[in-house]
Amino acid sequence: METTFHFSFILLFLFVQTYGASSSNTMITASSNVTCIQRERQSLSVIRQGLLDESNQLSTWTGLECCEWWGVGCDRRTGHVVELDLRSTSSFWHGGKVSPFLLNLTHLRYLDLSMNYVFGQNIPGFFGSFKYLEYLDLSDSGFSGAVPPHLGNLSRLQSLDLSNNFDLMLNNDMLWVSLLSSLKHLDLSWITIGNHIDWLHPVNMLPSLLTLNLRSCDINIASIKVINFTSLNSLDLSLNDLNSTIPVWLSNLTRLKDLHLSENSFHGGIPDSIGNLSSLSTIDLSFNQLSGRIPPSLGGLSSLRYLYLEFTELNGSIPESIGLLTSLQELYLGNNKLSGSIPTSIGQLSNLYSLVLPRNQLNGSIPNSLGQLSNLRYLDLSWNQLSGVVSEIHFAKLYNLTKLALSGNSLITLNMSRHWIPPFQLEYLDLSSSWNMGPQFPNWLQTQTHLLILDLSNSRIRDTIPEWFHNISSHLQELDLSDNEIGGNLPLINTNNTGNNGLCGKPLPRNCKESNLLYTHVGDGESKDSLHGLSWFYTGMVSGFVIGFMGLTGSLHFIRIWRITYFEMIENVCSWLTISILVTLSRIKRKSF
Repeated sequence: METTFHFSFILLFLFVQTYGASSSNTMITASSNVTCIQRERQSLSVIRQGLLDESNQLSTWTGLECCEWWGVGCDRRTGHVVELDLRSTSSFWHGGKVSPFLLNLTHLRYLDLSMNYVFGQNIPGFFGSFKYLEYLDLSDSGFSGAVPPHLGNLSRLQSLDLSNNFDLMLNNDMLWVSLLSSLKHLDLSWITIGNHIDWLHPVNMLPSLLTLNLRSCDINIASIKVINFTSLNSLDLSLNDLNSTIPVWLSNLTRLKDLHLSENSFHGGIPDSIGNLSSLSTIDLSFNQLSGRIPPSLGGLSSLRYLYLEFTELNGSIPESIGLLTSLQELYLGNNKLSGSIPTSIGQLSNLYSLVLPRNQLNGSIPNSLGQLSNLRYLDLSWNQLSGVVSEIHFAKLYNLTKLALSGNSLITLNMSRHWIPPFQLEYLDLSSSWNMGPQFPNWLQTQTHLLILDLSNSRIRDTIPEWFHNISSHLQELDLSDNEIGGNLPLINTNNTGNNGLCGKPLPRNCKESNLLYTHVGDGESKDSLHGLSWFYTGMVSGFVIGFMGLTGSLHFIRIWRITYFEMIENVCSWLTISILVTLSRIKRKSF
């Protein structure tokens, strides 16, 4: 009896170890040795035939072990294909067809066909037949037509991404969405929902929803009394031209981390209740028609890292409570009607790496505390009404600064020691139309050997270009010294030097070896010689183009095979360009949002 008990216990232990473990981790990897179901392997082979695999990603789809093929995952216990990840990882894999043989993969839980560019095809209605499906990604694939309501049958679906299918649309309603009771992530960005369709009430039937992206869907916001999707942590309604006040129900989304409402027509003020959303990490309300002040309650958002309020017509002063946002990394308040001084408390934002406040009506002096922002990389205070003296203390700990824009503040005076060595290496510097900088080039500028763009236009400089200027110009891509009184040898770069008649050197026609006089005009004879040479150059270039063009068109007209090949090539190039642009745009959006 005891022996029988021990034997039964051992069998139970082995069963739990074998099947219990497999139930918790059913996917097998390429190193597994489970033979897949023959019918499913044959279906996968047919599916492959409909895809254009120019990047050769499907070269592993050979042999009997389909569970070891690229992008295929199988159940560890049964061998059924439960995962098919055909997301293109290369810009050279384009085109193909969605095969009905997918229906034979009846145990699929994960299906990703994104970035495959099946242009002009509708989403097959049979996708609603995958009763075990938990993840479906058809984004960036060129699907068109109406979204099939059959997707509402996917009761186990947790993630649905149809974004960036620009010719895709919804017909009639979104009631099918309300049937996806397990849904946590929904992304319909850049497909047409239409402002006549009520999206809010169906979505409100999804209490488990965590992510909702409806960017550029041509939607409206219906009125609603009670919000059920209070678990939401990411909401993107940007680029919809929404014309209303900021919805009151947002204050109930207390778990929200990312809020994107940019590029709409929201009006009215930013509600004080936004300060109750203590989990917020990102607020983007830029490019709206808001009014009123920045609510001081924002200072209570201790987790906030990104605050974008530019181009919103906000007025009043920047609240001192902004200094309480100690996690803040990016602060964009440009192109508003903000007035008053820059609060000293901004110097407490030790994690800040972008401070962008241009084109407001800010006045007073720049606070010394800005010099304590050791992580700051980008500082833009241009085109305000700032005044006072800027000294070395304003830059004391700006070790990481690479972009500095202080143009358009004509009442600022620069007071630096001649021997000052900045703690930073700039790549972009714009001090135009501001700063009583002259009459000489600032000596500290010679330390900035990484500059790519330099704008010192209209900065009251009356000087020759110093010898060290050629050392800092080795990386320069753009240089603007216009509206000063500068002479001397000009470095060979892309320049704008209007009003500096003493300059010489390419690309200017005046040769520096011919004259070292300061502030002299280029001679008429030299101008005529240069123009004469240029006229012959352009004459030769135009005539060569005309002869070559006539030779090409003549050949295409008389030689049929050349004509056919030529236009096929043009068509292929156009297709490649179209697809490449779409790939690039989608990848930028994915990185940015």
